[in-house]
Amino acid sequence: MNYDHALSECAFLSADSNPVFTQSCDFLLALGQYSALPFEIAAMLERASQRTTCWPAVSEELALNCSEERGSETGGIPHVEILVAGVARELGLDLRTVEHSRETSAFIDALRQQVEEGSTARVAGTIFALEASAIAELKVIGRMIEEARKTATAANNSTEENNRWLSMPLRQFIRMHTDGFEVEHRSRLWTALQSCEQNEEEQREFDDGFRFVLQAMDSWWKSIAGSSRLH
Repeated sequence: MNYDHALSECAFLSADSNPVFTQSCDFLLALGQYSALPFEIAAMLERASQRTTCWPAVSEELALNCSEERGSETGGIPHVEILVAGVARELGLDLRTVEHSRETSAFIDALRQQVEEGSTARVAGTIFALEASAIAELKVIGRMIEEARKTATAANNSTEENNRWLSMPLRQFIRMHTDGFEVEHRSRLWTALQSCEQNEEEQREFDDGFRFVLQAMDSWWKSIAGSSRLH
């Protein structure tokens, strides 16, 4: 399977074709629904690490990734908390109070089920899809933040946080991931995967996990556009 080609065909991974941009949507509402994924990702990585121990290099990489998501390289501050602080400060939205839609909850539940019940190879394929799509997706989120900034009326632009991570501008937060963390996460995970011998059945399972995530994300982004459409 050509993973890069599969990713290039995903409309939701480009601001030119993501349905939130091609339809008239409220970008703040869309960001609120998207936030379900960063709230969940560390726990998902932890569980995936536990479920891939028969592929030690993969399990160790996922544990390292989880540690970074939880703040090992950011002064002990989880990445999601930096995002929450930035969105509250710059856009006036408290992501912790967002009520996620039925479709968003179903998407997160489907990912959890893949990680909890899938074979080692399927779990690995599921997580690799999330990591491989993260750079493009975060660039879309960066564009979404810029659009939301144009209409945000309750934003508090003061930097009351003394912690340098919690006061990090959202633009810098996005770049920190698209130019740093997510590049490393994909590269390290791919290297770990290459060290694991896979038979034909395991390769099929890996590809099925990868494909499942892209299809689920496509449906999810369509639902986000539907639930945040301006009337």
